[in-house]
Amino acid sequence: MSTRAASLVSCKHCGTPFQPTERRPDFCCAGCQFVNHLLQKRGFQEFYQFGETQTPAANFVFHSRDFDWLRDLQKETESAVGERGGHGRPARESLTPSLTLDVQGISCAGCVWLLEAVFTEHPGALSCRVNSTSGTIDLRWEPGQCDLAAYAADIQRFGYLLGPHDGSKRSALRPLTLKLGICAALAMNAMLFTLPRYLGIDTSDSLVPIFDAISLALATLSLLIGGTYFFRRALAALGIGALHIDLPISLGLLAAYTGSVIAWLRGDHSFAYFDFISIFTFLMLLGRWMQERTLESNRQRLLGMKISPGKIQKNGAAAAAESLAESDHYSISKGRIVPVRSRVKSSAASFALDWITGEPAPRLFQKGSIVPAGARNLSADTLELEALESWTNSRLASLLQIESGHEWRNASLQKLIRTYLSIVLVIAALGFAAWGLASGDWFRATQVLVSILVVSCPCAIGVALPLLDDTAAARMQAVGIFIKEGTLWPRLRLVKNILFDKTGTLTLETLALNDPDALSNLTPEQKSILLRLVESSLHPVAACLREA
Repeated sequence: MSTRAASLVSCKHCGTPFQPTERRPDFCCAGCQFVNHLLQKRGFQEFYQFGETQTPAANFVFHSRDFDWLRDLQKETESAVGERGGHGRPARESLTPSLTLDVQGISCAGCVWLLEAVFTEHPGALSCRVNSTSGTIDLRWEPGQCDLAAYAADIQRFGYLLGPHDGSKRSALRPLTLKLGICAALAMNAMLFTLPRYLGIDTSDSLVPIFDAISLALATLSLLIGGTYFFRRALAALGIGALHIDLPISLGLLAAYTGSVIAWLRGDHSFAYFDFISIFTFLMLLGRWMQERTLESNRQRLLGMKISPGKIQKNGAAAAAESLAESDHYSISKGRIVPVRSRVKSSAASFALDWITGEPAPRLFQKGSIVPAGARNLSADTLELEALESWTNSRLASLLQIESGHEWRNASLQKLIRTYLSIVLVIAALGFAAWGLASGDWFRATQVLVSILVVSCPCAIGVALPLLDDTAAARMQAVGIFIKEGTLWPRLRLVKNILFDKTGTLTLETLALNDPDALSNLTPEQKSILLRLVESSLHPVAACLREA
């Protein structure tokens, strides 16, 4: 063990191994130190009694965030509830507003408990239900008495972010989870009814035909419910001229099922692989579910990395940034994001470009200058801008798009599958021909053909590859890199050179104080005044002081 590894300690908040420093001996980052202090101060020490490892607190716990979208959503919800109550339905339940929101940062049962406990402290709060699987939170409150934006800002200080709920983004994982659960039950029952044959039950027993018929029914359901997941994907890949890992899996399932049904009809039960079909389908689905779950978890974490364009003023009225078209004139207030590449129509203005270029210092743009999409307005006044592109063509819009929607062809994997299938099919055909010609029993030759296809079905590949992706993504997540697309790995092999500019991508996200101990020399009153000065400021120096 190296000296460096031996000197690592675990963070008191998240459990992450880190190199302790004199300034921060117990916590891996300022975020974890702050959240731990806040938990102690607010009386939420029970959070640590759940005994589970947390994720490191990001530095966004120190930064102000725009929750105007949540205020607007709350007003719309309460207005809709009021209209329903005014139509002869005074029932209390119908008059209770509720919202489903996406939440980022859930990592354990302690997170669920904390989110619910914090909500109950806010006036007008009725109930809070957190779904850690889907990454959503359901809130119910008394109309006009609860401030959801205040709750969102409160839990942000604990390391959680709320965002508008997109009900479609997990549509790919939910059906797979349902298929996995059903196939797990089918597989366990299949083994239950097949076990007596392995234990030597008398084949003349009256229960044997019943057990075999039940095994056939369970295998059929497994094939229809779980197997079709692989069949559709294999056919879709073939349709675009690609070979997918689901193709050999599909061939193995179909070969095992067809051969087993033929053997069952002929009374040759020793050749029936019904239990194999159920177990194999479940294992393949499990590997794929683990892979998709990791990707989904990382996509949820991207909620905290998004820069929301928010609202703009167009033609004297509030409008969504998504409505912008080329040549539109619009205005944004202090702290707002420039949603599209635009020309400054007002006087000179200051913009923060730190998250775009990595440069912490703000830049001054003169009248007529072109400001890139994603720049944040640091000026105290409202700015007039002219859009030079539509929202759909904006770089910011492309950055906020999580799903790429394109299937990447892994040339190496396709070559492996092509070679593997070719060898297996040749061996199966040779075995079929050799057995048939040698014995004249073509049914047994068919059994040999199916047996080769079943035995050679790529169980290891089907489970190992998703598991490998899951493990790699988890390790990258531990160092702050989140994989959102499973197609990353084959594309990484095409990268030959990486270029870094001297500051933009290698510097810290925020400034750091040269002498942090100087703050400890301030009186409590001076600290309070300083905090008020920098609390809502967007200047990088203010953000640095606010974090310290």
